[in-house]
Amino acid sequence: MLVSSWLVACREPEPTSTDSTTPEPPLHTAVLHSGTEPPTPHTAHTGHSGGATGSTGHTGVVEFDCTTVSPTPLSVRPVPGGRGYHGLTFDLAGYMYGMDTGLNIIQTDYYGGSSVFLPGTGGTQGMDTLPSGELVMSSDGGGVVIVDPYTAGTRRIASNVYGIYGVDVGPDGLIYVGNRTSTYRVDPVSGDATMYIANNEAQSVGFSPDGTKFYFTKTFGYALWQVDVDANYDPIGPPSQLADFGASYRDGLALDICGNIYVTDYGTGQMFRTDPTTGAHITYVNFTPFSNYGHSAMFGSGIGGWLSDAIYVPQPYNNNTVGEIVTGVPGFTFP
Repeated sequence: MLVSSWLVACREPEPTSTDSTTPEPPLHTAVLHSGTEPPTPHTAHTGHSGGATGSTGHTGVVEFDCTTVSPTPLSVRPVPGGRGYHGLTFDLAGYMYGMDTGLNIIQTDYYGGSSVFLPGTGGTQGMDTLPSGELVMSSDGGGVVIVDPYTAGTRRIASNVYGIYGVDVGPDGLIYVGNRTSTYRVDPVSGDATMYIANNEAQSVGFSPDGTKFYFTKTFGYALWQVDVDANYDPIGPPSQLADFGASYRDGLALDICGNIYVTDYGTGQMFRTDPTTGAHITYVNFTPFSNYGHSAMFGSGIGGWLSDAIYVPQPYNNNTVGEIVTGVPGFTFP
């Protein structure tokens, strides 16, 4: 049985208004997809000259010319039926999962169909998906909950790690979590958690597409950090600062196949994009009005209509709705 009490912590009280499926205003003034039918999927895989090769979620290997990446989103729209508080994730059957204002985990397809998948969970923060297709969700009872997307069966692991916020499945199929104090590595089979980086204050976490660097954000102070990792994905030396931006609470971290790092920042209500080589960063999205703030960031799976070159962001200050930000460059998720 799913643990009944999951962490729901944020800087402001959880919105209490009645959940509604009425689409919210766009995130910003970029060109919107229109109509009731979903937009034609963006392949974003043109331009092979001088390109980078990487994996786009579970859709295989593609080539992409990283010199063609746009400095602004191609389009932004609300996701019909989508619900999310902090974490979002996708299964292998074409569904997205997030939490509504009633603290239920909602399963949504790309065409707006949605239903309660797990009722009354009590809440969750970070989410991701294992290579097996099982879902990973943080738990305030300690550790993370592994969820079978077909049976809704659950099991909790790493229960000795508390306050988990960021969750990322790494290139080795293990789960990396940040609890704003340290980073831990969790074996989804044995359920054991080991210290990965002590006292690094990690809030959101993730790996570079080539698996040579581990990134994390801090709640306060310098925003984005990196550490080199070896062939076993163990840290080599201490972390170093990559970029400083925003103000506080870097809630989401996502990477595209070119290695660009997208981070949402609560303190400024913006999403920043950072170059992994130089650390140069730009404001990629201004969440105006703030109700459209992206409390996390997850590239689509490329399955069932979800765009592999779009970042999906939960919006807890807008009745836990979800926005779609099309980048034009495929996201990166380890298969």
